[in-house]
Amino acid sequence: MLAKLFTLIERGWPVPLIGDGTNHFQMISVFDCVSAIEAALDHDVPDDVFNLGSIDPPTVRELLGDVISRAGSRSRLAPLPAGPVKGALTLLDALGLPLLYAEQFKIADESYLVDITRTISALKWRPRYDDVDMVTAAYADFRRRNAAA
Repeated sequence: MLAKLFTLIERGWPVPLIGDGTNHFQMISVFDCVSAIEAALDHDVPDDVFNLGSIDPPTVRELLGDVISRAGSRSRLAPLPAGPVKGALTLLDALGLPLLYAEQFKIADESYLVDITRTISALKWRPRYDDVDMVTAAYADFRRRNAAA
């Protein structure tokens, strides 16, 4: 999914949003995952479940708008009505012509947030990376890999 998004941004093409983009989709950096594991080991935390995620994630519209801006792209966000788009994507998926995985487009206009308050308290841990920085870094890596290919 990110490769498709990054290709649109790289080419300066419109970036479609399923819905109006006012939803939030919380992410977590692999580096923050590792530091949370280290914190759990350091604090000898018993077997337990901890939510991991960024702090104060932006809306999808803000996130993608900032990534486009940082990339210096001419891309513009193109919000599309969620119902018809999901219907079309479901049909394409059924025909064996998927543009996105069903797991992706079915939740694309919903907020996905976890509460990390207990994790911060129990592990004395905080994520270092925010969502815009993570996606911008992934885009930069995408550009480097494409340039080397």
